[in-house]
Amino acid sequence: MFPIIDGDAARGVRPARPRHWLAGVAILIIAIWLHQALWNLGFSLGARAFDGAVGAFRGQALSVMAAEAFAYGAIGLIALEASRRLDGRGAGAFGLETGKLPSAALWALVGVCAAIPDLIQWPGNANFETAPAVLAAIAPVTLIQAGAEEIVFRGLILTTLAARYGAGWGLTISAALFALWHVRTFNGLGDLLFTLGDNFVFGLIVGVVVLKHGSLWGAIALHLVWNLVALVGAGIGVGDHVIGEGLHRDVWQAIFMAYTYDWAGVHWSEVLDATIIPIVIHVAALAAFARATVLALFSARSEPTD
Repeated sequence: MFPIIDGDAARGVRPARPRHWLAGVAILIIAIWLHQALWNLGFSLGARAFDGAVGAFRGQALSVMAAEAFAYGAIGLIALEASRRLDGRGAGAFGLETGKLPSAALWALVGVCAAIPDLIQWPGNANFETAPAVLAAIAPVTLIQAGAEEIVFRGLILTTLAARYGAGWGLTISAALFALWHVRTFNGLGDLLFTLGDNFVFGLIVGVVVLKHGSLWGAIALHLVWNLVALVGAGIGVGDHVIGEGLHRDVWQAIFMAYTYDWAGVHWSEVLDATIIPIVIHVAALAAFARATVLALFSARSEPTD
């Protein structure tokens, strides 16, 4: 029913290996540890490389970007290699082939449409003129980030849990682990629940996209747009809670702020409206383009595999 889970003999792709949900938890813990260690190493290397960069924030921004690219790039490659060695499933098993790239265009467009409530706030911001440069600078790094997270949570975790528990439960558990991955800092129980709920729903959405197309490309595209909108908005100071909206930032300061924004200072109620509308648009897109996939979730592979 779902080639990314069941494999494809014609293409020489093996079925996903069934794994217990505790294996998913172990992958999450390892990924968190790797991210922290690799990010610190990447930042240290970046700080040395860009120590002489001209400008108050240029060196810091470049160092943070280096850390993000290094950490997520390494995690993505490690996850792909682990899948190849342990399960005999490489990038082809995750649909990372050029022939499946067209699905990315559709879901990138869906992501842009869903981001309209956020995007309409940008032109009125004092730093709006820096937005195109910030977007261009962080897009490659954000692509690496989105790709790595999709490889880990949809490529490794969703497929192997679905092979054991069925597609519906595999999707649900992987989305829950994806939500836990995003819990860093929060301002009370309300913010914690909002962070978990927001990322859990997004994990469900991109998981359905992966199951529909048998490829990670569409999910990577949607994830890329989702992250870019949040990062650029934070960088240019939309709804800023750190140094005050309206205070001018140059491009390098905006890039630095995009990655170091104090999300713990934002109460969940302040971003509720800008979150609900994108989710509704995403769900509407699933109803329009992936209805059959959603309906098949709890009917396909419903018998657990011991």
